[in-house]
Amino acid sequence: MRIHLHIDRLRLDGVPVEQPHALRAALEAELKRKLAEGGLAAEFRAGTAVPRASGGAIGIERKSGAAQLGRQIAGAVYHGIGKPRGGGAA
Repeated sequence: MRIHLHIDRLRLDGVPVEQPHALRAALEAELKRKLAEGGLAAEFRAGTAVPRASGGAIGIERKSGAAQLGRQIAGAVYHGIGKPRGGGAA
């Protein structure tokens, strides 16, 4: 399966990002990994563009670096677009 994912804008209200390029790189790498391992939810497999996808929540600590924050955000995004646990619809 080939997946092309484009995130036009990622809104992080109240989150100071000192290293936006490192955050983006970590987010992209982790999201690719999660999609390769777990797959994509059925409603996104048809190549549909969606204006919004709700993800999961994350907890941010002051000591969180850009890489850790990127991985957490990827997990939250995957929660909104990934194949549900237990297989879901094929």
